[in-house]
Amino acid sequence: MAKIALTVGVAAGFAAAGFFTGGLAWTSFTPLEGLLGGAGLGLATGSAIFLRPHIPGQAPIQDLNVSSSANGAAIPFGYGTMRVPGQVIWSPGISYNVVSSSGGGGGKGASTPQGYVYFANMAVAFGEGSGTIGRIWADSKLIWKGGLPFGSFAPWSSTQHYVPEDLASYHWQPGGGYQPIVEIFKCVVPCTNVTPPGNSLYWANSGYQYWSGSITYTPGEEIAYPGQPSDSSAGSGSIYACVKPSTGQHPDSSGSWEPLSFYYVTPTVYPGNEAQNPDPLIQSVQGIANTPAFRGLIYAVWESLPLANFGNRVPNLRAEITYS
Repeated sequence: MAKIALTVGVAAGFAAAGFFTGGLAWTSFTPLEGLLGGAGLGLATGSAIFLRPHIPGQAPIQDLNVSSSANGAAIPFGYGTMRVPGQVIWSPGISYNVVSSSGGGGGKGASTPQGYVYFANMAVAFGEGSGTIGRIWADSKLIWKGGLPFGSFAPWSSTQHYVPEDLASYHWQPGGGYQPIVEIFKCVVPCTNVTPPGNSLYWANSGYQYWSGSITYTPGEEIAYPGQPSDSSAGSGSIYACVKPSTGQHPDSSGSWEPLSFYYVTPTVYPGNEAQNPDPLIQSVQGIANTPAFRGLIYAVWESLPLANFGNRVPNLRAEITYS
């Protein structure tokens, strides 16, 4: 709304200038022509300054299902279960840690800077309450799953009831080959006793590859560990995220890796009822007297969310909300 008001203000200013120009130069413009010409110039200038430019050959953006931090945005409300974009309502900014390694040219015990690791502290609102947050995605990555086991997998079981985003490993021989492999699948549709291979309606390839000691990993990459594809007994393990450049370092015994459940940081979730209290993290920064409880608003608060997996920027957040 501020952009619209400012654009109209620019138009009014140029309109006034056009009026006086017309009034002082009767031989060139009438007062009405000066006014209309000035207004047109003002609108064109305001649009050029404040509106999103159009790139030739590129379709305009029409999907509004993205995160935002704009003032005056509408608060979503729905019925049943739906996925909604997040609105950043509080953040003290992005913080960082310096990554260094011992040794180098600075003498014994010296540290050599290797780069930076960035984090975000923020509160993100998802809609009017009350309701329950089931899952949260950052860009296209699932980062929270309602408190259920997250970032781990076990061999597929015919008696286990699977829900979307559940992971299961499956030992099979693709294409009738002789070399069995262990592949990690992701549940798409709730199911029981549906084998992952050949049932793409219910299962999809998770995209997770097993850790390899010969590969150099960079921050943000995710791997499966400890099961190995060549091991017929493999199947149980966790998904790890790389936090420092790593080659040949085992995820379960190295500071270069974090389990996915720790790496994505569990948020503090508020259901948007009338009894919720102010968030302690926001209070520690803003002060107790300056922190509202945001009653009636469904929101989540992250403390030190790593940004390496999102291009060192705050990701686009979406949540699955079940309204009550």
